Amino acid sequence: MPHSTSSQLSTELTRQLASIRRELADRLVRGVFWIGLLVVPVSLSRAPATGWLPIYTLHLAVACLYVGLLLYRRSLPTWLKAGAIVAILFTVGVAGVLSLGLAAPSLWWLVGSLIVANVLFSARGARATMLAAAVAMVGAAVGFTTGWLTLAVDLNAYMREPTAWATLLLGAGGCVVVVFQAVAVYNRSVSLAVEHAMLQWVDGLPLGVLVLDVDGHVHYGNERLEDVLAVNLVALHKKTTGQVPADVFDTIGGKVAGTAKRFPAGLHPLFRAMHGEESNVEDLEIMVRGEPRRFRVTGRPVRNAEDELVYSVGTFEDITERKRSEFELQRTRERADSASRAKGQLLANMSHEMRTPIDMQLGLLQLLRRTELNERQKEYVERMDAVSRGLLATVNDVLDYSESASGKLVLVPRLFHIDLLLAELRQRLLDQIGDRPVQVNIVCDPQLPMELYGDDARLLQVLGNLGDNAVKFTCKGMVTVEVQLKERDADSVLMEFAVRDTGLGIAPRDRHRVFSGFFQADTPEVPRQGGAGVGLAVADRLVRLMGSSIAVSSSVGEGSTFTFPLRVLLVPEDKERPLYPEMPEET
Repeated sequence: MPHSTSSQLSTELTRQLASIRRELADRLVRGVFWIGLLVVPVSLSRAPATGWLPIYTLHLAVACLYVGLLLYRRSLPTWLKAGAIVAILFTVGVAGVLSLGLAAPSLWWLVGSLIVANVLFSARGARATMLAAAVAMVGAAVGFTTGWLTLAVDLNAYMREPTAWATLLLGAGGCVVVVFQAVAVYNRSVSLAVEHAMLQWVDGLPLGVLVLDVDGHVHYGNERLEDVLAVNLVALHKKTTGQVPADVFDTIGGKVAGTAKRFPAGLHPLFRAMHGEESNVEDLEIMVRGEPRRFRVTGRPVRNAEDELVYSVGTFEDITERKRSEFELQRTRERADSASRAKGQLLANMSHEMRTPIDMQLGLLQLLRRTELNERQKEYVERMDAVSRGLLATVNDVLDYSESASGKLVLVPRLFHIDLLLAELRQRLLDQIGDRPVQVNIVCDPQLPMELYGDDARLLQVLGNLGDNAVKFTCKGMVTVEVQLKERDADSVLMEFAVRDTGLGIAPRDRHRVFSGFFQADTPEVPRQGGAGVGLAVADRLVRLMGSSIAVSSSVGEGSTFTFPLRVLLVPEDKERPLYPEMPEET
């Protein structure tokens, strides 16, 4: 149900409850008036026999005030009328108890004030009224038992007076009848209002709701149920007598979705709810207006305060369109996965096909260097060699990117020397810098063991890709590669690698995209450079394969820093141990 509709129903229910409380207050005002009209004259008629008592003065004062309340009751707010009624009943009741003790007929007026307060007052107001009544009764008990209070009349003589019995019957009896009848009408009205609001709310649900009694007979169905199932189960039940639970399921019908098999009645959520189980299914197919429709059906048992099963409630939600959308989404995903696999295979095939002629070209350039060349020819050969090697690196990155996407990248561990790896990295970066005013600084922690066990080729590829990226975007300044020892134990070392540059930096909007494939920043601050844009993506996937991840911090115009921790083994005794242990949580 839309939120606005639910809010409207809540507002309407609040309005109806306020109207019911107002009607209760008016009913009590009228009822107490008629009681007072009969009781006050009878009470005053005892004055010649008893003498004028203070309670008679109270009765007259209350009667005068009550006439004013009656005349202006339509213009007074409900809370004021409720307070006046409770105050009058309470005052008369307490005054009677203080005058005649427990023999006072007006004791029932005190009881009536408590009942009215619990109905018309808030919980705090009702508690305050009950506390005041308790204090009054305790005070009267203490006063009469200690002699501080005395009875206003002789009870034996009082009980022989016909007017006393008339006061008892008319006053106390009338108060009980008026209060209890008014409260009973109020409770029925509230129940009907709440039931009406709940039915409106249920009718407004986008689900079909069906309620069965303990015998399986249709008890209620909301308006949406007929639209959903195209059958009026409530009307059908009224025309049919002696139904058994199976008839409801026969009327609804249904098959297991996607098959011609009838849906078992014993597995139907409504049937299971009739046996105290809560369940739901999404594979129920029902013919609706000649078209098979898919439904999500839920069943829930409803129990009373004694935990006895009284109803079973079922909801019917047409999920045909949702299932179609899910099916289409699945097909689209499968087509996308197929296209992605085809693209990856194409990239892999192209990379393999391109590497062969590039390798041949590099070999021919190596042979050409051995011939007699003039200075210009040597320069051309060097440039051709650099371009070919750059193209080969790009092809290798594309191939690795494709293999990483398909999960074919593997690590090949072996013993290696970290100083030799860093020396090779330094030469690679220097070759790429050429004659640009960029310095390369390699910093290695002297406490780091030189001999390690791991995939040095992949580690060199990661550092090379990060270094190439740093050199590419640094026109002048420095590129620094730093290796620090963080932890060491008997079996492994934890190192932290950092590649820093003083180049153009990365804009904040591009920082989270640099590790996605085929992405290069292309902004006025960061002009587009050469390459396929997969170097950082390959580095990131290789580092993840090693059990770590790369973090980046950068500011436009101030350079970038790429860091990642990596734990590698020392010379292993057990070759079956994992190549890269799991990283500690703190790293």
